[in-house]
Amino acid sequence: AHTVAAASALFGMTGSDAPIRLSCRLFEVFCDVPELGPSFSAHLDELAPLALSAIRHVDDPALPAALYALCERYAKFAPIALGGCACLPAVVEHAATMLGSCRAPDATNAALDFLPGLAHACRFAPDAAGHPDAAAAAATPARLSAAVGGAVGEALVGGAIRGIAETLPLGGVARVADFLAPLMHSAHWRDGPAHGWALAALQAIPSGDDGVPDADTRAALLRALTSLPDVAAGKGLQLGLL
Repeated sequence: AHTVAAASALFGMTGSDAPIRLSCRLFEVFCDVPELGPSFSAHLDELAPLALSAIRHVDDPALPAALYALCERYAKFAPIALGGCACLPAVVEHAATMLGSCRAPDATNAALDFLPGLAHACRFAPDAAGHPDAAAAAATPARLSAAVGGAVGEALVGGAIRGIAETLPLGGVARVADFLAPLMHSAHWRDGPAHGWALAALQAIPSGDDGVPDADTRAALLRALTSLPDVAAGKGLQLGLL
C-alpha cells in the first residue's frame, strides 16, 4: 500500500508515464492476492484522475498508453477491483475520445487492448474461488456494464465509429468489433440504446466532396454494427463468429 501510494505521489510530481508503468509492474506482481483488491481499486481511483488531467495538458501519447495498459491488466486479471473503481467511466470515455481523434498508434493500440478486456469482464463473472468476497465477484459484470452504459456507452460507440471513419489504421478498424460485439448484447446496451447511439454517430460524420460516406454506406455500417453476433453467448468469447 505504501509503495502504490508512492507511485501516485511520484506521478503527481513528475507527470511522466514512468510511475504508471511502475504501477503496472506492482500490479503484475501482486494481482493474484485477492485481499489487495480494495487497495488496487483505491490506487487506480487516485492515479487515473491525475493521469487524465495530465493527458489533457501534455501532448505525450505515452501517458494514455500507460494508463490504458494499467487498466487492461485490471480488466483481465482483477475485474473485481476494476468494478470497484469510481474512475472507470471517465477512463472509458477518454479512451473513446482517443479512438475518434488520436492518430498515435501507441495510444490507440493500448486503448484497443484495454476495451476488449473490459467488454469480456462485462459479460463474464470472474472465478470467485478463493476470493474473500464471492458476492462482489458475482456482481462484477453488472457493475462494469453499468459503468459503460448511458453517456459513456454513447461516447464509446461514437468514438469507435469516428475512429473507423477517420483515425484508426486498417488493423485497428477490425479490432473495434472485439469490444463492440460483446457490449452490443450487454445489459445496458442491448435493449435499444446502442442502435440510437450508432445512428447519431453515423449521421454526425460529414461527407467529403466526393459524397463519401453516402446514405447507403451509413445504412450498411449501421446494419453491420447493430447485427453483430453475440460472441459472449457461450462460456467464453467466440470471436470467430465475427
